Amino acid sequence: MRWNHMKDFNLEEYKNTKINKKIRAFIEYLYEKFGVSDDDGEFDNEYFSLLSVDDLIESLNYYIENYPVNAQITGDNYISFVTRFFKMLMDDYEIKNEIFMDIGLKNQFFIKAKKIISSLKETENKSCATDEQYEKLNEGINDFLRNNFSVDTIYDGIQNYNDGFKAGAIKKPKNYYRFVSIIPIKLIMKFALGNSIVISLKLEDLDIENGVLTIDSAIRLPLDEELIGLLKMYLEIRKYVLSFCTAQESKLFIKYNGEPYSNKEYDVFFKIMKDCIGTQSADLFVIRRISELLDKGLDMFTIARLSDKSNEMCMKLLEDNNSNTMVNAKIEKIFNDRTINEKFRVKKKGYLECPYCGNNVEAISEEWVLVQFKKDGKKHLACKKCRGENEEFSIQNI
Repeated sequence: MRWNHMKDFNLEEYKNTKINKKIRAFIEYLYEKFGVSDDDGEFDNEYFSLLSVDDLIESLNYYIENYPVNAQITGDNYISFVTRFFKMLMDDYEIKNEIFMDIGLKNQFFIKAKKIISSLKETENKSCATDEQYEKLNEGINDFLRNNFSVDTIYDGIQNYNDGFKAGAIKKPKNYYRFVSIIPIKLIMKFALGNSIVISLKLEDLDIENGVLTIDSAIRLPLDEELIGLLKMYLEIRKYVLSFCTAQESKLFIKYNGEPYSNKEYDVFFKIMKDCIGTQSADLFVIRRISELLDKGLDMFTIARLSDKSNEMCMKLLEDNNSNTMVNAKIEKIFNDRTINEKFRVKKKGYLECPYCGNNVEAISEEWVLVQFKKDGKKHLACKKCRGENEEFSIQNI
């Protein structure tokens, strides 16, 4: 899709087209930085010209930390895609940023980016998932959940399977294995759980009400909202599957016939992985996550218990994470780069930041109200959208 005129450029529409994952990450960063949400309407194109070198470096850190990124080549590609994005804005819409028009500023940006990127691995370990595989698998999962997944279809498939089983004409439920496989894959990508540990999980290991998964009867892993939502959906499906069975299975993950997965069925246990990246070797993502957790400071012995890997393997990965070049780059990143911990939002001229929701709102009376909080009785200024958010208040006329 080609955008033809400056006034027609709309970042909201653009991000909903088929764009590279790295540009999608950059757009996410922009929305967060300028306090723009999907409900706020159009992203103001003036923001593009306000971005500084430090902002773009901050966006690189955002991409590395949130996706996450391990290899230098991926960091280099991010910088290339962002540079091309600004060239597209300038060439097609006359939306300009001084960084990409001034050779000195552009070189400053590239030099700072290189220092950050040098803290990543020079080459990607063949025994662990590459950044490309990581992105491709996540994109495949998200695409399936958005466009191809229907919980009703799974319920209907289970019903049809059991009806067909009785009639001697078995019909496999559509997408059952693909959906269920998402959960163990996400557990592995988050906690570096070994294949045998995930496939052997019992129902009693999961405390869905408190969002906790217990490993080895001792290690309590906090689940995020996404995993809790997927698990709740799966538990209802699981209950429906077992309603057709006489025996109740203790294992957490079961097939559509009510039986547990065996250690020889990783091809279906990791079905969506095989569909997206052509392999069911979840060990690639276990090793990748081990490296990330070691880098974040989790102790080697806990990681070994979670991953079912030897202490020797974890030690080898720890050594790989700490070459002299990488150590020196990380030290410089931590102690010399102001942008790591000093996040700030760029304010547009004529706008104020609401003290209660943080959004930038036009500084005109129609967009603001006075609110009075019961705790102090004073009158405070808040934007009309949040009206002081969750505080107890009474609205006063301006």
